[in-house]
Amino acid sequence: MKKQHFAILAAAALITAAMAPASAQPGKHNVRSIADTIRTNSNGRVTITCSDGVEALAVIDTTEVRQPSARHESDTDESPATTTQRRHATHRAGYRIQVYSDNNQRQAKAKAQQIAANIGKQFPSYGLYLTYNAPYWRLRVGDFTTQEAAHSALRALRAKFPALAGDMRVVRDRIKVYE
Repeated sequence: MKKQHFAILAAAALITAAMAPASAQPGKHNVRSIADTIRTNSNGRVTITCSDGVEALAVIDTTEVRQPSARHESDTDESPATTTQRRHATHRAGYRIQVYSDNNQRQAKAKAQQIAANIGKQFPSYGLYLTYNAPYWRLRVGDFTTQEAAHSALRALRAKFPALAGDMRVVRDRIKVYE
């Protein structure tokens, strides 16, 4: 019985995801959670319960961007001058600056978060990306479409953070481009 409910839920999610771009009005983004879409399309036959906050994370076709800067998700200080709006984000090949990479399990995450906080204060317009790809913690900065723009930002980062300059380098990565 549970397998049937899961199969129905999965099928509804796939159908909804395939139909969502076709049903959206041109020039207007349709922002709905996946759970809302499944509930609507099932005509009451499917019931979805999500723990607090999970449903809000599963949003179709939009990404939240804070203006004027995109900061690391661990930043908790909200500036009153910062406004929130939704824009469509696409991913494509580009460049980022790798500032930190370490495999020391006990200290790497804390050190990367500390470096991210310092860079976020000095360069609030650059996106900060802290990732864990076993066994490495990596901190990458920015979403640059050209290598020249990445190298220009690299020079600015090296000038502000000379202690980290030896570890900084431009790397190819999937970047977010907002439309």
